Amino acid sequence: MISDLGHCAAASVTGQVRERNEDSAYVGRRLQAVADGLGGHPGGDLASAAAIRALARYDEPAAAGQDPELTLRQAFAAAAEEVAKSAAAHPDLASMATTLTALLWSDGRVVLGHIGDSRAYRLRAGKLTQLSRDHVTEIPVFGSVMTRCIGAGSDEGPDITGHDARPGDRWLLCSDGLYGVVSDAGIRKVLRAGTPAAGSPDNVTVIVIDDPPATETAMLGAAGS
Repeated sequence: MISDLGHCAAASVTGQVRERNEDSAYVGRRLQAVADGLGGHPGGDLASAAAIRALARYDEPAAAGQDPELTLRQAFAAAAEEVAKSAAAHPDLASMATTLTALLWSDGRVVLGHIGDSRAYRLRAGKLTQLSRDHVTEIPVFGSVMTRCIGAGSDEGPDITGHDARPGDRWLLCSDGLYGVVSDAGIRKVLRAGTPAAGSPDNVTVIVIDDPPATETAMLGAAGS
């Protein structure tokens, strides 16, 4: 599914070997987010959809004096609560979990909320910068293991960071299905030129945002089904 939403474009696809899409995404006028249901945990699609739908309720015009960092922290708390409710309603899916990475626009600034291993990038004057930090650790035999997420009994909150926004900036939110097969150099090339990237075996969800952000709203992936 591909959506062209004014100054924002988004896509979420199942990939070449997956049976279903466990990614979800939201593109709003003030808020954009990507969630990736954790592989190896049952109900990943339900977890990502629940998180995105809860977060989307915070895509509202900012009130005078409203703190965007606090707003985003509250949105993540609401997402965690919704995932916990879904897990409680489905005992066989009690370990459901998801990543969540979101951008909230406020008065020429962008606030990033992040937990898990989905990513946020910014392309500025040809330089690509990863703004998020992957919450994973490498363990012998097991490989990469998620250290922070929403759900599965995790009670750690998100990283919340503020970033300035300049005319000409291009912002990217994506699940690991993109950067797992496309290098930073490849991502930079695609963002600069707008050329298509190769397919991926995993679910892939991508949101590309120019300044100003989207003029319409959409839900994609599991949250949009």
